[in-house]
Amino acid sequence: MTSASAHKDEMGIAAYTDGLEARASVPSYLMHQRRPNSTTTHASRRVRRSRRRTGDEQEERRSHDHVHCCLSHRVDRDHASRLSIDRLSQPRSNMSKIYLHYEGERGPDHTFIWRKAGGLPFTGRDLGEALSGFVESYGKKHGREAYNQGKGMDASRLRLVADPPDPLGAAAAAAKAVVLDVTSNAAVDRAIVHAGCDIRVEEGPPGDENAKAKEQKSASGGATSVGAPAPAPGVAAPVAEGVAAAKAGPNVAARAKKLAMKAEKMMARKNLRGARDVAKEALEADPRNARALRCLAETYYKAGLIDEAFAATKECCSKASDGGSPADFLLAGKCLTQLERYQEATTALGRARTAGQGGLVDDADAALAFCRFKMGDAPGAGNMYMEVLQRTGEKHIESLVGYGRLALLFNQADKGVPSLLRAIMSDQDNKETRKVLAGSLGIPEGMKAFKAQVVPSKETLSVYSFLATVTKDHGEIDASVQLLEVAASIDPTNASCALGLVHGHEIRADYAKALAAAKSFLARNPNQGVGARGVRNSAVLQVLEGVSACSSSSPSSPPPVFEDLGKVVHWTTLPDGGLSSSRAASPAGSGDEDNISFAWCDDDDATASARATVTAVEDDGMEVEREGEGKRSGREVYKGLLQAGGGGKEMYAPEHLDVLALYFAIVKILYLEGKWSCLPQLLELVEPARLRSLMPLHKTTIRNEQAYYCCITQLLASWTGRSCAATGGVEEEKQSVEGSGSDGKDAVYVCGDSHTLTPAWHEVTVGGRRRVLRPALVTGLKHWHLRPESDFYPKRNFESVMAKIPNGSAVVFILGEIDCREGILVAVEKLRYKTAEEGIEHTVGIFIKVAEALSRERGLRIFVHPVIPVLDETRGMVKTYNRVFRRMVDKSKHLHWLDFFEQLLDDTGSSLRPNFRLDGTHLAAGYVGLLQKALADAWVERRGGRGGKKK
Repeated sequence: MTSASAHKDEMGIAAYTDGLEARASVPSYLMHQRRPNSTTTHASRRVRRSRRRTGDEQEERRSHDHVHCCLSHRVDRDHASRLSIDRLSQPRSNMSKIYLHYEGERGPDHTFIWRKAGGLPFTGRDLGEALSGFVESYGKKHGREAYNQGKGMDASRLRLVADPPDPLGAAAAAAKAVVLDVTSNAAVDRAIVHAGCDIRVEEGPPGDENAKAKEQKSASGGATSVGAPAPAPGVAAPVAEGVAAAKAGPNVAARAKKLAMKAEKMMARKNLRGARDVAKEALEADPRNARALRCLAETYYKAGLIDEAFAATKECCSKASDGGSPADFLLAGKCLTQLERYQEATTALGRARTAGQGGLVDDADAALAFCRFKMGDAPGAGNMYMEVLQRTGEKHIESLVGYGRLALLFNQADKGVPSLLRAIMSDQDNKETRKVLAGSLGIPEGMKAFKAQVVPSKETLSVYSFLATVTKDHGEIDASVQLLEVAASIDPTNASCALGLVHGHEIRADYAKALAAAKSFLARNPNQGVGARGVRNSAVLQVLEGVSACSSSSPSSPPPVFEDLGKVVHWTTLPDGGLSSSRAASPAGSGDEDNISFAWCDDDDATASARATVTAVEDDGMEVEREGEGKRSGREVYKGLLQAGGGGKEMYAPEHLDVLALYFAIVKILYLEGKWSCLPQLLELVEPARLRSLMPLHKTTIRNEQAYYCCITQLLASWTGRSCAATGGVEEEKQSVEGSGSDGKDAVYVCGDSHTLTPAWHEVTVGGRRRVLRPALVTGLKHWHLRPESDFYPKRNFESVMAKIPNGSAVVFILGEIDCREGILVAVEKLRYKTAEEGIEHTVGIFIKVAEALSRERGLRIFVHPVIPVLDETRGMVKTYNRVFRRMVDKSKHLHWLDFFEQLLDDTGSSLRPNFRLDGTHLAAGYVGLLQKALADAWVERRGGRGGKKK
């Protein structure tokens, strides 16, 4: 390994991949040939020919056209799409065909199908045999006298002419047709002659040198040899960049150049919509500005608009002075490959190889290898990948990934995984590398090969931790957990590994294992803690010892109210940044959580109705008034908490932050599972440690864990064990639910993102029965994540959570807020949608398909919660989203809209009602009354159908 590559080895993988052996040949028995759609300049003739074919011939040809490569590595079909490897189907036949056509003036038209046993490529001698067979077939059908006034057809006076694909218009126009040599033993270019192609039979010498010279000399018409680029019919001749603009004046040319440069910068910043618009503006000033044309094509390609990208590339090739640069041909070839126009792609990529230099040739070869793989030529693809790797010292990422795919495909994980490790060592952020490597580690053979290549040790701990994140991000949760378990065994003192393991079990909705993993870390490291003077693991573990094991079963009653525990939460603000009397509490996750804290107060003699009140005052903070004690300011509470924690603020090291995040995660798990008995003691230990952080926690790596912790703590501060009356109001009730079943049938599951925390564990009266709102949290889930091709971990979390919900249950989905906040507008900027409303319709449609399938297949009674309008910045988007959302839900026979969105807003409809504000991001528990009433109304509407069918 060179010093340069060693310098890039941030993960410490290099020492374990130097032994890469990637020289195995691909089994030929898995090869098949796919005949893609071919295009020629004689479209009208092709139509006539196809009509003359028999029905069986046409059916066989269509079958070839629709043979697709599918991946099969595990019995689990879903894993195939995640691995992004295609499986080569067995060929239907080992016979390759070509179609010879004569349409001349000397005799009747004729079509002959010539078959060759064995594989490709065709040689010149093969074509000579095909021509002889054509002459014999012609004579048998039409008779010798039918051709050339009775003189008969003679193969020596005929030639074969092929039309190569024309992917780029002007760039490929010079190669209108090629006279084929029918005497050579050399293989014919597969881009010109391939299985299923059409070849013309014409009068003339059969490909001799005089004919070739004559064709090269011909300026137009007939067959020509491949030469310099020439204009396509109807396309203006190429001109130098900026010539048209220069004629209009130097200012126009300069402006077009400046705009093109601006578009390139916007594309680099991933502002694809802006890049497209500015590039088009540049082309309005100078329609032949190649820089703007290329930027436009690349922008479309990055946006996934492949048709538009190819059209822009084709236009660039027709207008650029050189008929298109090698980079243009490379981009065109990639576009054509994605469009499944493989033969045309090979032509474009071949031009890129011929005209390119250095790394571009390697890129073109790798792209051509992938194209051949998609065509069914796996051996050819493997050989091309290996050629590139040999030239580049096994450093070309695309070839490493491509070879890794092939090796895994042919059950050679011991060679594929090292190749992928080399690729990710070179570029840890490469999306394709991460995706394929994650898929490889998701199969037993791949994980075994990885562990053999990267032996667990302290030196490889970072490798295991890094790849645990990679596998998690691509939905391979079991693999991620397995890697983290190894990492934790390597270093049992590593809090980051323990935290990752807890989160992995959370994604699998296995809270029992998540809590067990946390407690195991605390037990192994009793003296670790937060900071120099903060809480220790031993103290937290002691509090948790009294907690019964978490269970996936559904409690039929809410957790105990806090007056039964003798403690009550008071939420207050801190003096060094307290809230004024005119402001609401700052949102969890917004960066102001560090200005908010709470205090636990003994509540031996307070009643539930009068135990605490909180009122806003000046910048001194929030005053807490308790019965019999008067008021204590936020400053006093803050000082007391710091003193209880041992002193002033401290800059936490990363390992201390990870321990604190682990405490936060424990609080979340206990809240979700309804294990609340130890929360007062636990929060008394954790909160002082949170307050002492000198660095605001929202600016650290544990900001997500803190956001959940702060939201939960504020909800606990307002918890009174209240339940909702049938009128929809919130009242304190002491009704018992002891008669409810323990199997969770009386629970209404509230499934969604962090907004499920607010209604969690409240009781509602619907359908004439008391029911508990059971949380089914899916962290960070968007509607967009539920699309079939997604492999992001929130989707796996959703699948795990839904699997825990009993069939026939009632489910309220609270989703869409994250789509409104960071999804739709970003997607519009990335050119996924033309308008925000188009994006909303598509995104909502994804969710509705998933929800309807759950209703049909599992008999779930599904209710749809409106998107919550808490944030001022996104309220307009939320209104639009809900309008489209409700319209589409109302059309569904299986889904039911909960109609209370307008009641969340004030009389002007522009702001959230003050009594529903919690932290600026989530709703306060007071809104549950509205939810209860809407749910009761929809429950009546739903009555009378399995699976939630409407009347």
